[in-house]
Amino acid sequence: MHDLGGSGILLTSALFGFQRKYEMYTDTITPPKAAGMAPLQNKITKNKIYNGGLIRYYGAAIQLDSRPSSTIFEAGNLISHNEIYNISRCGIFAFKNQGGNLIEYNLIHDVMLRVVDGGGIHIAAVDSNTNKTFIENNTIYNVFCPMVKKAEQDLGAAKTYRHSYGIYLDIKTSNVEVENNIIWGCNWGVEKSGAFLVNGGGNNDISKNNFDGRVNIIKQEKLKSPTRVLQNTVSQGLVKSLPYDQNEVGIKGNQTNFKSWKDLAEKI
Repeated sequence: MHDLGGSGILLTSALFGFQRKYEMYTDTITPPKAAGMAPLQNKITKNKIYNGGLIRYYGAAIQLDSRPSSTIFEAGNLISHNEIYNISRCGIFAFKNQGGNLIEYNLIHDVMLRVVDGGGIHIAAVDSNTNKTFIENNTIYNVFCPMVKKAEQDLGAAKTYRHSYGIYLDIKTSNVEVENNIIWGCNWGVEKSGAFLVNGGGNNDISKNNFDGRVNIIKQEKLKSPTRVLQNTVSQGLVKSLPYDQNEVGIKGNQTNFKSWKDLAEKI
């Protein structure tokens, strides 16, 4: 699948993105049955998706868009053994009420070519009250960080900034397990770029990953179990979370020295 105007594969409910019921349905008290339905228990496997987002930049090679809140405890979707590269924004993006997804054994590289605020794998607006999502055994590299004005991607007032990560748990995303992933080539000399970011939420388990780049755990919520960062290999240090201190967050047993990524890549 290649030379795409926008996303490669899209799974979505009747609501799309930030849409609300009153924007979609005439009768918001008793909306149609479609309002409670979403594509679930699908297998997206063994695809090669490249050269995407040639017209509509703000998308992903594989995009799981908004699900109704009534589906948060149901089994999600499997995304496995795909190769994704040369994409304008995210490799894989999941948004709003996502739970029970398994994202594993994907090779993602050369993404975030045209826009900012995304990543190789980007999960956004997933509350802690969902089935656990698993992100495991993926290889991600060359997640770029272009300098873009917000106005150029319709995100508000014109402001130039840079923002991208290998794996990105965004907008209070919680209850995600990130394990045994290999990430490199995501640091671009600016604060908001790196191998991994948790932006809010809590109750995430980040363990046994190889991160060549900074790891940021920020805006953790005091009312939730904090994100745990355990037994990872990290090349450029951890940024501890506020309001928690390092021990409360559970940043323990992580190594910061290892062989070169060239040596490691030869073993993949």
